[in-house]
Amino acid sequence: MKMMRKLGELSTIVANPRLRRCDTKYLFIFSHMRSRSTVLSHILGSHEQICGYSEQHRSYLAPRDFQFMRASLYQDLKGDFEGKYLLDKLLHNRQQVCSSLLQRVEHKLIFLLRDPRKSISSNVKLGQAKGRGWFQSVDKVTDYYCERLLQLERYAEQFDGRYFFIESEQLVERTEPLLADLSDWLALPSPLGNRYNKFNNTGRPRYGDSSDNINTGKVVKTLPHDEIEIPASLLEKAESAYLRCYAKLSAGCV
Repeated sequence: MKMMRKLGELSTIVANPRLRRCDTKYLFIFSHMRSRSTVLSHILGSHEQICGYSEQHRSYLAPRDFQFMRASLYQDLKGDFEGKYLLDKLLHNRQQVCSSLLQRVEHKLIFLLRDPRKSISSNVKLGQAKGRGWFQSVDKVTDYYCERLLQLERYAEQFDGRYFFIESEQLVERTEPLLADLSDWLALPSPLGNRYNKFNNTGRPRYGDSSDNINTGKVVKTLPHDEIEIPASLLEKAESAYLRCYAKLSAGCV
């Protein structure tokens, strides 16, 4: 499947030579599953100066990876990318980013973090509803959460002081002030709105949140999934990872 995807992207580049060299900027969201990253990326992608709204499931280790990203977004959005931000979000440790490579392109980074109880229970609840393998296991989701936050800490050290940090609850509790600050930081000609568009792959598995809430087109404050039991030992482990990562991200952000 990956090979077919690469061949399709390569064909798009060949058919559209300007995708090889394009005057664009790059916007990356570093986060974890069930952090409200899909809502944030939809809000960003609904702005006329930002192209992208979903998870590309790719690493950025060589210049050609940016070309393939542009080809993928062009296949989906068919837009003019000149002078705009191209957006991707990275939620898994298998998706690697070379910090020295990023320095060769104009880019902005956003770190997004959600507290462990809500993140883990939301992940397990969605896994149970959709019948998705390891997502249904509290143990495995907790391991993923802790390992991912450790990687976010490492990225924060690499990009010291050059990123925007968002705590997930701010998206629902302080939506407008947060979006105003984010608009200023991105130097957008018009502010980000608190409503967003639906796109070709909105709500589809592998492209981000597949729950019903993402189809509302607005930020929704969800209820906690208290019925999901997280053993005290696992919750303590996850909370320790969260506090350490939160301290690291908040200390180094702009």
